[in-house]
Amino acid sequence: MVQYTKEQRQKWMASLDARFSSAAVLIENTKGELLILKANYKDNWGLPGGVVDAGESPLAAAVREAKEEANVDLAPGELALAMVASRQSEDYLSHQFVFTAVLSDDRLSNIRLQESEIEDSYFISKEEVAQANFPLLWAVKLWAKQEFGYVETKITSTVAGSQDEKIVAITPMYSSAKKEDKKMGKLVISRHGESEWNLLGKWTGLTDVGLTEKGIADTERLGELLKGMAFDEVYTSALKRTHQTLDALLKGAGIAEDMPVVRAAELNERDYGDLTGKNKWEVKDEIGEEAFNGIRRGWDYPVPGGETLKDVYARAVPYFQSEILPKLQAGENILLVAHGNSIRALIKYLDQVPDSDMAHVEMPFGQLLVYTFTADSALPKNKEVRSVEIEPVNA
Repeated sequence: MVQYTKEQRQKWMASLDARFSSAAVLIENTKGELLILKANYKDNWGLPGGVVDAGESPLAAAVREAKEEANVDLAPGELALAMVASRQSEDYLSHQFVFTAVLSDDRLSNIRLQESEIEDSYFISKEEVAQANFPLLWAVKLWAKQEFGYVETKITSTVAGSQDEKIVAITPMYSSAKKEDKKMGKLVISRHGESEWNLLGKWTGLTDVGLTEKGIADTERLGELLKGMAFDEVYTSALKRTHQTLDALLKGAGIAEDMPVVRAAELNERDYGDLTGKNKWEVKDEIGEEAFNGIRRGWDYPVPGGETLKDVYARAVPYFQSEILPKLQAGENILLVAHGNSIRALIKYLDQVPDSDMAHVEMPFGQLLVYTFTADSALPKNKEVRSVEIEPVNA
């Protein structure tokens, strides 16, 4: 049999037509309004975005363009893919990757437009999109309908010399109608705010300490990202720092505190055993960085008198599967407030993270994880990350 060689493949690859790609990002504020930009070289209003540079991924390009065009700082983990478009013109076929992110008001308070390209900006509501008497990018129109997926567009030149781009076909990932049919449930996960022992750099574990004033203030700002959401039930751990975090989240979101709250010890923080109450940075100096990282981030690294992350998984995940998952599959919205390690254990299950990669999984302060569930799966269909900028926590 004649073998297809590596050299033959390289020659074939070199013969293919090069097609450029572009990236854009749908940036929403806490009111559900979308940031649109008016470029000086385009007739329509569009999104922060542009061509993907050589050696750059579409995700990295979206992050870069948001910073360059509007001075909006994004982290790759905050973006979720919303649309992929094949855009056919008379001269070329290109592909565009459109991401989405929801940011707090304070992170959108310093918008500064790129003088060489962008002449104006505006936050537009879904209702305004439907009534707009000025041209809008196709992706903005689909955002207003909450229709996301694979899109085909056709670009044509007008008599006046400008370009007109129309949607030819769309294969949706989901739409508002489909969400209702499938009874999609939302799981929103939040870590507690800065605690008194976080401030001191101590391993807290099962010690029942409260939040600092900063922890409460940070969490109220994080709660603004929940505005417009409704929850059927709330789960916290048995420790009061999660109870105080819940109060601050609901206050920031403007949500009444009249929903059922379940306090479950299965969601408690990891038991740090003999290390509880010790300053983690002093312990690091004593035992060395490798052992310190093993204790702090390892999957099954022993802790004297305490729990490994694997032990936390063994109590938190079965509880989630038996008590919370059925409600999500039934279309309920659940808010869960827990701790760094109990959330890491849940992330391992929800994102199907291998044991070997758990050292790289973290749940930062000031972040919300939003998972979408349907009745036909025990794993989420979609994940979204929302966050606010906070001063570093000594944890």
